[in-house]
Amino acid sequence: MKNLFSSVFLFLLLILGNGVMAQNMSLANAPLEAGNRHFDAGRYKEAITEYSKSIYIEPKFTQAYNSRGLAKLELNDFAGALIDFNKVLSMDPKNAEAYRNRATLKLRKQDYASALTDYDKALAIFPDDADMYYNRGIAKVVMNKKKEAIIDFDNSIRLKPNGVDTYVERAYAKLDVSDTNGAVADFTKAITLDPKLATAYYGRGYSRVVLKQNSQACADLQKAAQMGSKEARDLLAKSCK
Repeated sequence: MKNLFSSVFLFLLLILGNGVMAQNMSLANAPLEAGNRHFDAGRYKEAITEYSKSIYIEPKFTQAYNSRGLAKLELNDFAGALIDFNKVLSMDPKNAEAYRNRATLKLRKQDYASALTDYDKALAIFPDDADMYYNRGIAKVVMNKKKEAIIDFDNSIRLKPNGVDTYVERAYAKLDVSDTNGAVADFTKAITLDPKLATAYYGRGYSRVVLKQNSQACADLQKAAQMGSKEARDLLAKSCK
């Protein structure tokens, strides 16, 4: 009988605890949403204040910690942001968003190897995030792992076929591994998606210089120069006399 009473008592405590937490979460949503509005408007200090209110109401509100960390990141408070992202992962070790956010922080601090580790963990949990593949690819480019970066850009494009920046980054990575024709194809796709992208015209012009497609190269470089690309103007003066 004593054991039965103890079990019932613990069960009731669990129900009450869950009920309190659910009520707290409901109350904590209002300042979270207010914080999101401030964040979207670029008012990061005000956003942090609201997210902190959410956390005060419900100390286990991982979304509020994640959001507050991002706001701190926008203010270059790297130490504060890291504390918030680490707090999320201490409560929820499979929180892909926190790994992604912490990786973004590490990219900004130029801690590329550590950022790569966090992107690996995030993608192991949530393997269908195009932006994470793109960002991991950028980290690999900086680390001179161009072939691996191209694979990440491939995956990003598979998930987000109109990601113009990804085509540009993949094109430059292909240039670095001597796939010049592949680079031209990617720059062309980027231009199709965004005809006002000077860096894509310059990249395609440079690639065509390498391929000795002189008239096409000069047309691309001229276009990029008209859009304000100094690199294009310099290469135009050198290659299109």
